[in-house]
Amino acid sequence: MDRTGATLKTLGMTKEETLALGATLLNIGMPAEVASTGMGALAGKLLTVGELTGKNRTAFEKVMGPVGDFAELVDKDANGALMKMLDTLQTLDKSDRAAFLKAFVGQEWADEMIRLVEATGELRRNLGLARNEASWLGSLDRTYKLKLDDFWSQWQ
Repeated sequence: MDRTGATLKTLGMTKEETLALGATLLNIGMPAEVASTGMGALAGKLLTVGELTGKNRTAFEKVMGPVGDFAELVDKDANGALMKMLDTLQTLDKSDRAAFLKAFVGQEWADEMIRLVEATGELRRNLGLARNEASWLGSLDRTYKLKLDDFWSQWQ
């Protein structure tokens, strides 16, 4: 969060969306440093999607439609744009998915982003948890109370 929070905020993601994305990457076993750098790289690509040219632009538009339309979506709803991309990539076969990601985020991040595509369900789950404050607010207090109750019942 410390390393990529500002970039993702600039992109337009809320802190809850940022935390959900980070938690997803950590939950799938990605090391924190890799997850942080990968989130920053992905955010940078989404911020500059309108600047794609040549083969990369053609590859992007083949899968996601006009770059201009997607850039507008990123400006209006960054997380919605990311989810649309992940959902679309899930429908592709693995070779087309890898080719798209290589063109969009580069070879160095394609493998990590493939893992994110495969964890779209986990990201949705984490987004739901992050947005539903009632599901986590006070959870430490509840856990502590359960442990105390268990302790006292064993003591007696």
